[in-house]
Amino acid sequence: GLLQSAMFAGGLSRQYLVLIRSTYLNKPTIKSLLPECVVLMRAGLTCILMTSRPKPQSRPAVVYTPKVDVQIVSLGTHKPSWIAGGQVRAAEHIQLMAEVDGVVIDINPIATPGALLEPGQWLAQLKQDSYKFALIQQQSAVIQAESELALEHGRQQLAQEELVLADEKLTISNQALVLREPQIAAAKAELNKARAHLQQAQLDLINTRITMPFRGKIIERTIGHRSRISSTTPLFELINVDRFWLEVKVPRHFIQWLDTQALATLHQPSIWGNQSRQARILQIRPDVDSSDRQAKVVLEIEDPLALENTNLPKLFVNDFVEVTLPGKALTNSANVATKALLNNNQVWVVNEKKQLELRELSISFRGRNHIIVQQSLAHGEQIVTSRLPSANAGMAVEISKTTQEHLQPYSQPLTQSQSRSQPMTQVTTRNE
Repeated sequence: GLLQSAMFAGGLSRQYLVLIRSTYLNKPTIKSLLPECVVLMRAGLTCILMTSRPKPQSRPAVVYTPKVDVQIVSLGTHKPSWIAGGQVRAAEHIQLMAEVDGVVIDINPIATPGALLEPGQWLAQLKQDSYKFALIQQQSAVIQAESELALEHGRQQLAQEELVLADEKLTISNQALVLREPQIAAAKAELNKARAHLQQAQLDLINTRITMPFRGKIIERTIGHRSRISSTTPLFELINVDRFWLEVKVPRHFIQWLDTQALATLHQPSIWGNQSRQARILQIRPDVDSSDRQAKVVLEIEDPLALENTNLPKLFVNDFVEVTLPGKALTNSANVATKALLNNNQVWVVNEKKQLELRELSISFRGRNHIIVQQSLAHGEQIVTSRLPSANAGMAVEISKTTQEHLQPYSQPLTQSQSRSQPMTQVTTRNE
């Protein structure tokens, strides 16, 4: 059977195959022909395989259209902002000291750490005996000085009468001496000095009662009953609770955009949740931080302990809070995600033909996650935000996801004309 297949593949006819079978298979030389048969069989199999293999079929070329995510441009009024963090500190934090020396004989029972006291409320009382005696002495000194001045006026009156009776003409200087004007001036000076000493004695007596200089809370008390104090002895450590200060660091380039007339927003998500507070931008410090060369902005927080408005979250000294600093508004601008940028100032724009167009941007403000662009994009244009490994101008694309930036509205409302024409959004950049 193998020999038959081989001979058929070599183009031999069936009759020739029968002749070979009858001629050679019955002869004693069959063994000598076996190698030739094997060669013929291999050649036949090779021909069969070559002629029966499938031929490759041509396929039509497939055009690959990449899918991209786009952001729709929305022109309007945008306000950049910067998120930073800072530590709260008291605007007034003092060591209260007495203005006179003495011994503490009484302390207000509520004058304990954490107590809230109003301005003028008493804290401690010093022994007054010596100051009362000093007051009496100064009162006597004033009376004596007044009497001496009255006597001098009487002497002057007598001298003036004698001068008239003598009918003598004197020089101005001699006349002043005769009329005892130097003695009267000295008596007046002594009276003024006695009155000043009296006022000082009265003030010292008043200062034996230690009072609150402002509305505040006691941090620490360092005296007790019978404590002997001087004018340099710290008595109480106090803070003013009407306002606290907060200092944050911002990059130098944001200072030009900082809106010092607007209010900053404070957040403390781990404690306040979704609540927030506002702070007034007080000043921009003239120095920069020595470690990272950033500018420093000082904020003022009214009613930090929420004593007046109990609905506000409370702020304590040394709290660390997140601050959103407002920037100045940019009209007729677009907010673009920084992930869409190419070469730092270019983006891919999908035109009406669904083809890519490379656009160079005029960037007004550059933040960490967003930029604000003016005079570079039209309202409604589509910017590619997904990464394309290889792209060129004119390449066709398919839009898979469309987004539009919806940022937190700014806290201050627009004017009526602005609200009808353009939306206002806030671009937030986080400081690290």
